Parts: sequence; C-alpha cells; structure tokens
Amino acid sequence: MPATTPYDLLIIGSASSGLAEMNALTSTQQALHIALVDAQPQLDPDSQRQVDQWHASGHTCELLCSTRITDLRRQPDGGYLAKTTDQQTFSARRVIVAAGSTTLLLAQRMGYGLNLSLLPLAGCQYTSDQGHQLQLRYFTPVLEQGGWQGFVDYLRILRLNQGDLRPLFSLLSVKPARKALLASLIYGFPPLTRWLLLRRLQRQHPDGGVTQVSKAENQPLLRSVIQLDDKSLAKGPIRIEAKDDLLFVLSSLSRGTLETTQTVPPSESELTGNSTPGDAEETPESPANPGEASTQEEASSDK
Repeated sequence: MPATTPYDLLIIGSASSGLAEMNALTSTQQALHIALVDAQPQLDPDSQRQVDQWHASGHTCELLCSTRITDLRRQPDGGYLAKTTDQQTFSARRVIVAAGSTTLLLAQRMGYGLNLSLLPLAGCQYTSDQGHQLQLRYFTPVLEQGGWQGFVDYLRILRLNQGDLRPLFSLLSVKPARKALLASLIYGFPPLTRWLLLRRLQRQHPDGGVTQVSKAENQPLLRSVIQLDDKSLAKGPIRIEAKDDLLFVLSSLSRGTLETTQTVPPSESELTGNSTPGDAEETPESPANPGEASTQEEASSDK
C-alpha cells in the first residue's frame, strides 16, 4: 500500500494500554481516518469491539492484521512513515505505538526509551505423584514473538548487535534479572530440575510419600519492563511521549503472545524476594518469583 494520502492516526499494535490512549483522542476529535496495524492474525474480541465503536462514532478505521512494523521515522515535512516486513509503507500525522516488545524496539531506534530494558521470563509447571503443583520462572532471551525473531529482537533491545555491553551490564545489576538468569542455569537441565523439585517436596512433605515429579506443561511468557536508571521494575504502563504527535506505550506482559486481555503486570513483590533460587516457600495463590518455584496444593491434598 503506497503512502500517498496520510492517515490522521496510525496505531501500531492492539495492546489495551494503547487503545485506551486512542479512546481519549477519538473522544475529542471527529471523523478521523485511522489505520490499526497489528502483527497478530486477528484481534481479540475486546479490541474488535473497540474498533466497532470507533466506526459507530463516525471514525474510519482500516484494520491490517498479520502485519509487522519494522521501521518508523519522522519525515522532514512532518508526520511519520512506517515500513513493514514486506515493504509496505504507511504515512500518518500522528502515531501511537503499543505493540509489546516491538514498542521499545521502535522507540530505541528513534533514540527514545534508552533507559528501559525488558526481562522475559519463561515458565513451566511440574506435578508430583501426590498431586502437588510447582511453577518455575526463569530467564529466557526470547521475546513474545517467539523463535528466531524473538531472539534477534531481544539482542537489539540489549544493543548487543552494536557491540555495546553497557545495557546488558545495567540489566544484570537489577536483582530480579540476576535471580532469573541464575534460575535459567540451575533449571536448564530437566533431569536436574526434577531431582531438585523432588528433594524440595520431600523436605516440605516428609510424610507425604512423594516419589516422582514430572513436567506437566509450559507456562505463558512473562515480560517485565526494567527501568535501568533506578534499577527497578516498572509498575503499570510506561508512556514515552516523544513528541506531541508520537507516543509509545509499553506495558509488562502477563500472558502468552497477546497483551490485550490480561494487563496486570507482575508486581515487584512477585518478581523479587529474599530467597535464593531453589528455596521458595509454598505460595498457593501468588505467581512464582524468578528462579523460585511456587507450590500449589490441589484441593484434595489440603483436606
């Protein structure tokens, strides 16, 4: 699609935080020509209802799914030009980016958000022969895109492709990141993981008759936003207002590949703690700390 007639607004990604920003804008203006570009094959029901509401309010919204923006730049005469993986271009007077980890990637390419990084946490659940459930969280160098693209994008956010090690060292200076990396080393070998978890359950339940632990399923990816300047986890969405007409909205990810229905990010208390990897206490209701296993008892075993 040639970038001839510019859109009034280009929305990159369908994260709920970005759509909320869009709602505030559409409520004060009329008859906007909008393009919503999203890498997912289809919108989730909540996002689709939002698009339908824009149409009902008199706005025109063109929806382009399975479309990934790889480059965004300001044009000399104003406005912005976005380019996709298949070389399509979109021109817009105003841009809102709320596309998960791609948000930070595009922002940093334009020189914004250099004080931010991401901490992706993989997870898996194990069960014992007595019904105990344990969840592990540990560092993974792959973002929610998955596969080779998710790995390359994370290297770009760490700026390792530029030979600059400072962002990596800054990330490792944050305690949750160090714990998660240590956990990935400890729990990187399934036989060792099963043995460690079995020993833990046998210590916690000496009379429980636990003799076997097996992997049940993988858990959705978690991705936290790290503020490198004060070495803390971001609480709530981060708004990077680069210009009056350019906004980046970055949120933590609390489910799999979509960021639109579960928007509560993992809190600092869920991602930090005084225990070292392998020494977590039972926490029936809260998510596991990175590098620690949370133990959930089935209802039958509580009686």
